[in-house]
Amino acid sequence: MRYLDDLTPVDRYLALKAQRAEIDAELDTIKPLLTAALLEEDGEVFDYHGHRFTVQRRKRYAYSERVGELTKQLKAIKKQEERNGTAELVAASAYPVVTKS
Repeated sequence: MRYLDDLTPVDRYLALKAQRAEIDAELDTIKPLLTAALLEEDGEVFDYHGHRFTVQRRKRYAYSERVGELTKQLKAIKKQEERNGTAELVAASAYPVVTKS
């Protein structure tokens, strides 16, 4: 990488990404156990060492074909406005993406 004289940040980034993947995998195995335990607690709340554990619920819906068609139409209109300049760009960001080569 031409901009960096020292590639230590690149190595550290890769190491942290690997750690994050391991941590996320472990959290994914623990979450169901904690959720089941919380569901048995009074009020679904557990206070422990200054932390409060609660249950968060998220619902997902399957919508009608009509809603699907309207969603497609809306996406197309949004893209059209992006292309013709009607839509106002309010934010843009850049970030590294790492894949195996």
